[in-house]
Amino acid sequence: MSSVLAELGLDGEVHSPGAATVHAGDVEFRIRQQVERHFLMRIEVAEFEASVPVTGEAGRIELGHRGGRRRAGVTARPRPDRADLQDIADRLLGSEEFHSAFLPLDAKTAVLQVGRDSSRAIIRHVGFSRVLMVFPPTKRYVSAGADQAKALIDTLSVLARFS
Repeated sequence: MSSVLAELGLDGEVHSPGAATVHAGDVEFRIRQQVERHFLMRIEVAEFEASVPVTGEAGRIELGHRGGRRRAGVTARPRPDRADLQDIADRLLGSEEFHSAFLPLDAKTAVLQVGRDSSRAIIRHVGFSRVLMVFPPTKRYVSAGADQAKALIDTLSVLARFS
């Protein structure tokens, strides 16, 4: 966890070996390492979570990019496909600040989970992760770089202020 905080260039309060809380400017977010098991290896993927001041019926909005190698924009797909979630997705897509923050982000998954009492943004990033292999015995930290750290913090900050 300390390697993730060091790469982000932020101080945080570590709660356990796989969880921490970070304050970056006006946003507070949590970091958890989620374990993905594969044959003869496991990947501890960094998951970032921030509270979002949007409420509504339970659902989620999957965030992504349009275009293959060249990103042509941002997508927001409501699940289930309901009018209230589509309205939130349309407001997100209409935000230039969100576009400029999210477009350079290389997230494995990005989801806005909407709930009646609270909502949260969850971003899983392969960078900031750790790969552990059984054969040969190897531990390797996957660095994301300063540009990804900035894009991640900017995206979380925009989503934490989104209403």
